[in-house]
Amino acid sequence: MKHNLKLLPEYFIAILEGRKSFEIRKDDRGFELGDTLILQEFDGTRYTGREIVATVLLKLKNEYCRDGYCTMSIVPKVYKNCKVTNYQRIRNMNVEEMHEFLIEFNTNRATRGLIMSLPETTGLSYNDGIKVWLESEVQHAEL
Repeated sequence: MKHNLKLLPEYFIAILEGRKSFEIRKDDRGFELGDTLILQEFDGTRYTGREIVATVLLKLKNEYCRDGYCTMSIVPKVYKNCKVTNYQRIRNMNVEEMHEFLIEFNTNRATRGLIMSLPETTGLSYNDGIKVWLESEVQHAEL
């Protein structure tokens, strides 16, 4: 099931940066494992247009939470209208998603060529080139 949820910018950014991997919510929607949370940044007066689509991995309730509330462990899967690094895109992938990503990466000649040319054009080693690529930003990345 999908749930659209408002998030204040401070919490949205914390998830975007990887500092927050959970949501505490009133359990009035019947949240379950595997549910999709569409986390929409809300600045208090309007939606900003930025979204993170996350999957619920674990749900705690009862003695672990205040009455009527739950804590959900979440993993972001899609970033909409957000600047994210390539590292942010891949850090939450499962094995299958990482496999598909690496196949796509290996077949993307432009990306591979760019990284391979970094030692010649910048003096960076291949490993440093990979690090630069991981730290580079991708606008509107969707996994």
